[in-house]
Amino acid sequence: MAFWDYLDDMVREAKGAVYPCKDARLSPRNFQAYYPQWTEFAQYIDPRFSSSFWRRVLSEQ
Repeated sequence: MAFWDYLDDMVREAKGAVYPCKDARLSPRNFQAYYPQWTEFAQYIDPRFSSSFWRRVLSEQ
């Protein structure tokens, strides 16, 4: 895992982003750094909406 974490750090430091639908290990820290506008998007989510992805990337708010 250290290698993948290293690559995540590189992408984050370069102000890049990964494609969230293709990254099953995307951490909340990285998701929120890659997509800082997530809070603007979240206001449009139905509060009854739930997915394992959404719960995972927002679990450390």
